[in-house]
Amino acid sequence: MRLAFLAVLAVCVCGCVPHSSGFAKIENYLKAGDDEAALKALESKPPPDRDRVVFELDRAMILQNLQRHDESAASFETVKKLFTEYDAISVSEQSASLLINDGAIAYKGADFERVLASFYATINYLLKGDLYGARVEIMQGDERLKTIKAGAYIDDAALRYLSGVVFEALGENGSALVSYRQTYRVYKEGFFGVPFPNALKNDLLRLSKKLGVTEEYNQYKNEFGLSGDFGDLGANQGELIAIVSAGFAPIKRADSIAFGVPSGIIKISVPRYETRFYALPIALAIDGAAVNCELAESVSAIALETLKSDMPEIIARTVARVTAKKVTENVVASAAGGGKNDNAGAAVARLAANLFNALTEVADTRGWYALPDSICFARARLDQGAHRVTIGAKEYNIEIKSGERSFIAPRLY
Repeated sequence: MRLAFLAVLAVCVCGCVPHSSGFAKIENYLKAGDDEAALKALESKPPPDRDRVVFELDRAMILQNLQRHDESAASFETVKKLFTEYDAISVSEQSASLLINDGAIAYKGADFERVLASFYATINYLLKGDLYGARVEIMQGDERLKTIKAGAYIDDAALRYLSGVVFEALGENGSALVSYRQTYRVYKEGFFGVPFPNALKNDLLRLSKKLGVTEEYNQYKNEFGLSGDFGDLGANQGELIAIVSAGFAPIKRADSIAFGVPSGIIKISVPRYETRFYALPIALAIDGAAVNCELAESVSAIALETLKSDMPEIIARTVARVTAKKVTENVVASAAGGGKNDNAGAAVARLAANLFNALTEVADTRGWYALPDSICFARARLDQGAHRVTIGAKEYNIEIKSGERSFIAPRLY
């Protein structure tokens, strides 16, 4: 009776079914282009509080794809509040991870997920035409980057570049140049294998020339080996900026090993990433003419390197937890046997505790799985008027206004 109770408790309490396995149905709907069905599938099973962050992140992304930007923004706001709430939780309050598994505590989001939440929240405002709202989000993303102190991921080129785009659209050219300089630094230091984008070269040249920073302009011109017109938009011209999210970021799976020892079973389980769907290069055309959509960020590379750098800590925590669980087995057996560990009561209690510990030793496979594999940018100066834009299988009819910037942000699966 005691054994059956503990087995049921293990399954109910600790989330022993890996989180990532529940995303397969949603992913299939997204691949089929049915975002409505994906949203319905996501919302059909309300998450436990500990999984609220990943639920709201996936929900926000799908709502954005459905052009329900106010609802998407509300989900991102909920996520930001949860980040603040969970950051205030002390280590002692998270002690469940030491006795059950890492998935038993609230998911705080990886650093890159937190920053990309600001990136995609900014896109909601850009698609609504609210540049000032976008500016607020960008500044919050910058503040979040300042909180990252160590690890494989300490900066974000896509967010830095989008900051420059937003500032420039607002006419804040000095701030835009600062953001483009920061983006330059991120790429020069090596940003997860992403080549230095040509668009950024043009942006640095254009703004340094416009702001009269002659020495800096000459430095970029010599370094990049570029020449030509890096001035402002021409008369009766506007600009189209496409922010394309393509493919799927990798998904976490559990690698587990169990082996027998005289006192029962020892099980160790750690997460690993499984790559999914890559979608480069992006086929983008404006009025039938091909336009280059340059890779700005490989989310997959960031995720893989981040987990790799986190793995020593994960393994150390796992080993400490497994060791603590073995101690609890001895304590339970001793208590059940009245201090005599060789009687039948002690043996049954030890077996029950051992089964509970094995069942609850499951890797934390939570993550923001609606994220893309890659983020690309395309910028094109266009004459004012109507233009037809095709990106993959998507088609847009865009009205370009003189002196203004228009934004589209397709999600390609």
